[in-house]
Amino acid sequence: MMTKTIEPIISGCANLVGNNPVIGTKVEYRLFGILLYKKLFYNPSKYGLECWDNYQIVI
Repeated sequence: MMTKTIEPIISGCANLVGNNPVIGTKVEYRLFGILLYKKLFYNPSKYGLECWDNYQIVI
């Protein structure tokens, strides 16, 4: 069975309770539990850009 999982990538420590921003997404494709493909997408905020309205993002 083919499965696709999508998880957010959160900055900061996982043990902290608070407002940790999402800096990207992780997508995994699995066939019978075996990882076939993993894709990581990072937002420009991971690299310190707070206002990135003028930048083009192609997926």
